[in-house]
Amino acid sequence: MKAPLKTSLKKQIPSSPMLINKITLTCATLACVTSNLSAAVLLTTSVNDVVSETDVSTQGTLIKAYNFTTLAGANPVASSTANGVDFLHVTMGSGNDNLRSGTTELSYLDGRPSNITTSHGAYGTGGLSGGYGELMNSAIYRNGTTSTGFQFGLGNLAAGTYELQIWISDTRTAGFNRSASLSLTTGVNLQTNTTFSSGTQNLGNLGTIDYNVGDTVGNLGQYITARFELTGSENGLVINGTASGANHQQINAFQLRAVPEPSSSLLLLAGALGLSLRRHRA
Repeated sequence: MKAPLKTSLKKQIPSSPMLINKITLTCATLACVTSNLSAAVLLTTSVNDVVSETDVSTQGTLIKAYNFTTLAGANPVASSTANGVDFLHVTMGSGNDNLRSGTTELSYLDGRPSNITTSHGAYGTGGLSGGYGELMNSAIYRNGTTSTGFQFGLGNLAAGTYELQIWISDTRTAGFNRSASLSLTTGVNLQTNTTFSSGTQNLGNLGTIDYNVGDTVGNLGQYITARFELTGSENGLVINGTASGANHQQINAFQLRAVPEPSSSLLLLAGALGLSLRRHRA
């Protein structure tokens, strides 16, 4: 004869004060730990070859997309559209230290560095048509006499999960044997070029981009796709680029999108609760 349902449930789910206390303690401890976590977390990053306009992500909601170019309509009256995403034209060359538009700010860190040039039509489309070809054919770069690269960023970003894409491409022989490493820093007030009270944080390296895959005339470069999480309210995102010698730093375009994704804190909490329950059952 089967035991009453009530008795079976009691056996399966014991109302143990010790279990409740363990879960409560775990939650309290985790809350303490997560409250001290850094204000930003790099979730994923990958480097891929430029292939077609479907490279351009449409996940979530567009925050900003920029194409560095001297194409007519820059700063930013016009745009180039790739996979439905409008990349605003900006020069940020001589005389264009920063650009403010909407609720975000695009600017150099510590002002415009020396030897910065923006151009259009020199880098080649690699056979790509339309707006995506325009992105590949325009870029901002710092002349090869310096190895320090350059830094620029977006300010006034809300807490949340973001996706960042950055493109570098040069189909000419000038793109052979050239690459650049990119990283992210948060906690910078771009309006004053100072550090927020919470301090800066380096999210780590996003990857290294090859300017010309295969070192063949006509070949395109690569792009990075990275996802990261920002918390708090003091979020100024700085993109750092470094290259050495003749491998002068270059960026063709980038876009930033807000994407829905469970926060790292919630994932940690769920994992800790699951671990506590498994240990009790064991």
